[in-house]
Amino acid sequence: FLDIQMPGMNGLQLAAELDSACQFVFCTAFDSFAIDAFGLNALDYLVKPVVPERLAQTLARVKTQDAAAHTPTLPMDHPLLLKFGEAARIVRLRDIHRFESIGNHAAVYTPHGRAFLLSSLSRIEQRVDPAYFFRISRADIVRLDAITELQADIQPGLIARLIDGSEVKVSRRQAQLLKLQMGSL
Repeated sequence: FLDIQMPGMNGLQLAAELDSACQFVFCTAFDSFAIDAFGLNALDYLVKPVVPERLAQTLARVKTQDAAAHTPTLPMDHPLLLKFGEAARIVRLRDIHRFESIGNHAAVYTPHGRAFLLSSLSRIEQRVDPAYFFRISRADIVRLDAITELQADIQPGLIARLIDGSEVKVSRRQAQLLKLQMGSL
């Protein structure tokens, strides 16, 4: 649980420096920072004085997220049956370049084109191996070895060019983590 006003640095600055696996909830008297907090992948944003029922909902969400974090990841040769137009194909996780959030669905980008899964990006992130897949923004997960180039963006983020030639924006927060991840390979 983080507040906005804290000694040394504010809660937003601290959240930007936390490991991406760390869950955090803002609990503050300031309602004007909610967009920034969710931009940093905050699990929730509570405004003081906190309503007990609202706190109970948040704690239930933390428990759900924690339980999901213990779900085993799928192997890279795991097959998915995906529909490309009228044809259905079996695609292995190792062949997927990117998952993109589209509402409560996910677009799946492969060498065969784009298909769709009825799954949230959060659910996909829980099931894919973080050694091979990285969530570069709220809307995208990419396979690390599908990245061919990282370019500076106008904002503090990056642009990732993938092996299929597509370009995907990397959020400011994830850009630092991606550079570290790519440097450690």
